[in-house]
Amino acid sequence: MPAPSECPRLKPICSYLDSLTGRMDMVVLEQVLRENPITIDDVEKACAFNEERYQRNKVAFSDWYDLLVICWRPGQGTAIHDHTESSCGFKILKGTASEIVYERSSDADPDSLLVRPVRKRAYAAGEICLAQDQDIHRIINESSSNDLVTLHIYSPPLHMKFYEVDPSLNAPGSVSTNTELGRLLSGRR
Repeated sequence: MPAPSECPRLKPICSYLDSLTGRMDMVVLEQVLRENPITIDDVEKACAFNEERYQRNKVAFSDWYDLLVICWRPGQGTAIHDHTESSCGFKILKGTASEIVYERSSDADPDSLLVRPVRKRAYAAGEICLAQDQDIHRIINESSSNDLVTLHIYSPPLHMKFYEVDPSLNAPGSVSTNTELGRLLSGRR
């Protein structure tokens, strides 16, 4: 884990995060990411990639937050997940992140972990994505040749549930889920 001193432009963010005594408000979280002009050059020493799955690189943490630089090779992505009792915000530092948002496929069973995709959005460098609590999504680097680097704040540190696409939704044009826990499934993009 790189020390925040190795990434000096992160010091103001770390100072604010270290002052937290509770969960970070989503409006404040967005403001912190938007008002701090962090670039890929500022977190270079925190960047490490994994050829098998996306790599979570912890920069700073406390009981009330995790600050991570996440590095994604082409085709890598998260599993479908929520942000149970956590606020999450991330800024794209390099590349393009695709977010697929899901909702539960059945209102009848609140414990069901089956979901259906409802929308997809691409985030370019400099843009911010926010999620909290029961927001269900997955993030993917859909590029075939470019890496993705994102700066994430979770407050408090992330605890999540994992979901699966409802198998009854095998309709043409449905959103592809070609990774499992960040690992590209063999032969699929």
